[in-house]
Order: sequence, then structure tokens, then C-alpha cells
Amino acid sequence: MDMGALLPMAAAFRRLLVLKGDRYAWRVNPKDVFNRCADKLYNAQLAQRQNPQRLATWF
Repeated sequence: MDMGALLPMAAAFRRLLVLKGDRYAWRVNPKDVFNRCADKLYNAQLAQRQNPQRLATWF
């Protein structure tokens, strides 16, 4: 996977976490985030599947 693609994903992931003491905790319930984003994630994966060249950049 391209590092240019990983950096925005890592930044978005860090925004979902908060440091409490010496451990990270979720700001929001991960199940709520998935339920809210599941349709968009599914559609993005379908789009990637239709274009195998773009799919290869994920790995």
C-alpha cells in the first residue's frame, strides 16, 4: 500500500482515539462508527473491485 494513502487514514484513526492516562480509549463507540460508514465502505470496495489496477495499490 502506498504510504501517501496510509497517512490520511492514520490521521483519521487517531482522531477517533483519546489518551486517558497511559492508554488510548475510543472517543466514540466503534460499532456506531462502522454502522454509520458501512454503506460508504461497501460502495468504495465495490468500486475498487471493478478496477483491479486500483485494488492492487491497496496491497
